[in-house]
Amino acid sequence: MAANDGGHLRELRALVPRLGLTGARIWVSNVNAQSRQSLAGEEVVWLRRPRSRSLPDALANAVAARRWPADCCRASADPLLQPGRPLVRPSLELSRQRLRRLQGDRHRTASAAPLVVSVGSSIVSAFPRLVAHMVELLPADASVCWQTGDTDPAVLTRLGVDGARTLDAAILERAVREADLVVCHAGTGSALMAMGAGTMPVLVPRDPTFGEHIDAHQAELADRLARGTG
Repeated sequence: MAANDGGHLRELRALVPRLGLTGARIWVSNVNAQSRQSLAGEEVVWLRRPRSRSLPDALANAVAARRWPADCCRASADPLLQPGRPLVRPSLELSRQRLRRLQGDRHRTASAAPLVVSVGSSIVSAFPRLVAHMVELLPADASVCWQTGDTDPAVLTRLGVDGARTLDAAILERAVREADLVVCHAGTGSALMAMGAGTMPVLVPRDPTFGEHIDAHQAELADRLARGTG
């Protein structure tokens, strides 16, 4: 069972019970705190965390791949796992007024309600545009749980964001369940986690024209989830 860390590992874990497999399994993934936690007790081949289109990383992982069984498989996203449809804001179109309406009538101001803002924790996880936009929208005393990924620490300091690069999966999931609003990048894992917790997240796809990802697959995923198709 082979998948990158982060969202793709989460989706494959969710798909395994549906695959009807029997016998022993070997997992292949990139190592970080969340993937170790997710695969605790499993037999795992750990790979280095590859940079996009990096030949040295590909060669190093190819050496490790010699230990894989020939029938290792990989699954793709299954939007049927969703309990509700997310909102999609592909151009960072949130406004303060819209943000407050999304938080619900029982919280009249953004500062009164806990929020979760996550840019994911996988291989490509710097998303300074989303972080900066949320800082612009939120009052200084807003209660926010930040997962900032690989966003430049200097940028976070300038924006006054006190967050964690990667949150413990259990802590993040609890924060999502308790939050009045969840805003996250349109990554597979972030979307599945939020919807699996019973929330309707605001998904913001990364834009490859800003160097935020290598292609526009997040926009495609978010659009299909928002339309309820898969």
